[in-house]
Amino acid sequence: MVLVPAGPCILGSEDGEGFFPRHQENLPGFYIDKTEVTQAEYKRYRPDYPVAPGDENKPVTHVTKAEVEAYLQSVGKRLPTAAEWEKAARGTDGRTYPWGNDWDYRKGNLTAKGRSGNFCSTGRMKPVGSFPQGASPYGCQDMCGNAFEWVADLKEGRPVIRGGAYGYRERDCRSSSYATEDEGFT
Repeated sequence: MVLVPAGPCILGSEDGEGFFPRHQENLPGFYIDKTEVTQAEYKRYRPDYPVAPGDENKPVTHVTKAEVEAYLQSVGKRLPTAAEWEKAARGTDGRTYPWGNDWDYRKGNLTAKGRSGNFCSTGRMKPVGSFPQGASPYGCQDMCGNAFEWVADLKEGRPVIRGGAYGYRERDCRSSSYATEDEGFT
């Protein structure tokens, strides 16, 4: 885990498509995982979770928010809030992507044009931490691309996911972007 220190940050987007309207906020310090939870880590907690050979170090997917929360509680952690996740991804300067303000599909498990048609397919996932050049200012990896990530918040009563995923367009992978899911799997 890495410490994201207390202090100000810029959250949200000016175009209204972010989780928050653009504003500055002071957040207390918090810890967040440096990488996504791997399938091998999750399988130790839930032995019946299917892991294909070679996928052990890929991010865990096809789990509900409730399942993720139970796993995190078992290891003494919690989901970050939407604001915490966004600060960990953007730093204090409100950058558009974890690495800066310019789109570069090579800095995450992303596609050059997006919308590949193979959204979140396990075959397209890469092992966590495969793109260190795309790390956030705090050293968090895979916050743009690879797999969507649950956060603690709800939006209009629905669970929220952040971080874009492989195959999604550039706009969906901005650090301020989000999507809502039913209580199903991601």
